[in-house]
Amino acid sequence: MPTRRNTLLLTLILGLSAFLASHDGAMFAVEEKTPPPSPAATADPFAVPDAPPADLLNFARAMLLKRMLGESPDKAKAAIGAAVGRILKSKTTENQRRFALQYRVLAAYDPKEILAFADELKTSGTKSDLRYVTSLYLSAQIANNLNSRNPADWAITRDKAMQFLKEATVRASDIPLASAFAAASETLDAPTDAAKTFAAIRDIFAAGKEDALTQFAGVLDASIRRANAFGSKPTLEGKLLTGQTLKLDDYKGRVVLVDFWATWCGPCLAEIPNLERVYAKYKNRGFEILSFSLDQDRGALEAFVANRGIPWPIVYGDNGPSPSVAYYGVSSIPYMLLLDKNGNVVNLNVSGSELDSLLEKLLTPDQ
Repeated sequence: MPTRRNTLLLTLILGLSAFLASHDGAMFAVEEKTPPPSPAATADPFAVPDAPPADLLNFARAMLLKRMLGESPDKAKAAIGAAVGRILKSKTTENQRRFALQYRVLAAYDPKEILAFADELKTSGTKSDLRYVTSLYLSAQIANNLNSRNPADWAITRDKAMQFLKEATVRASDIPLASAFAAASETLDAPTDAAKTFAAIRDIFAAGKEDALTQFAGVLDASIRRANAFGSKPTLEGKLLTGQTLKLDDYKGRVVLVDFWATWCGPCLAEIPNLERVYAKYKNRGFEILSFSLDQDRGALEAFVANRGIPWPIVYGDNGPSPSVAYYGVSSIPYMLLLDKNGNVVNLNVSGSELDSLLEKLLTPDQ
């Protein structure tokens, strides 16, 4: 059965699936219009049908579900391997091949098995197949590193991922791995090291000719600004819902939590009770919260704030979210920065569970 490590791997690879689907919806249209093999067609549900690639993909997907649910997992795994083998020998679209490779990788669970599959492809597959499976293997390693937080292991994965991105001309299909790599660096590395990693990845993709590559390079520019904000005064702009222009100087001498959130974000809403608790506990000791909303609907935002009775300032823009949201490339929320009494960023991406200990260190005792 899948472990937490495998769940992380599954999350990363399903993200790749979503990326592929968004860049080529035709593959899904063909697959969904092709009915799955009839159970009556064979007495053995694990027997691979003699069918075209779209049907084989449906079969492999069904077997993957059986494996994940623990229904004869070894038989399901063998069936997936056989089905994928047939697909790779057939005439397919590029996305059909990639989905087949994903199913084979997901069936493996273990990164070592993924690496063994990559070795097989050195002789039996194409260079594109090998590169794609290698990217999935590196994604699995990144997931493991985020789980274990072992600095030595992460250093090895970081070097391998960078080398992988450098050794061949990058394509849009490399963006999911690069995104996972960058996100892991932001979590596991010091801000200055993360900024260097962002810059190195940015330079690789900026040299690409596809629009998706240069757009991704622009996203990394924002990530660099975010990482470089550590230890300095951030660029924060916007207007409070009350209509006043935000002036950070007004908060000098106070410890400020900068909270990027949205009313449609489940994890953000789940964090509000903790923020309310912390705000009530520390507001009289020199603590303030500035919440930057990513909502596009100002009316819905104002209604939510009024109904909830949020007591701290909410920051917005003239015709949408504050420009600071795009400037720092904030998309994964909640995302919180902590500023000291001088207005300098002392912590990037604060977690709610560590707020109390950080504030106790930064705030003076009650007078």
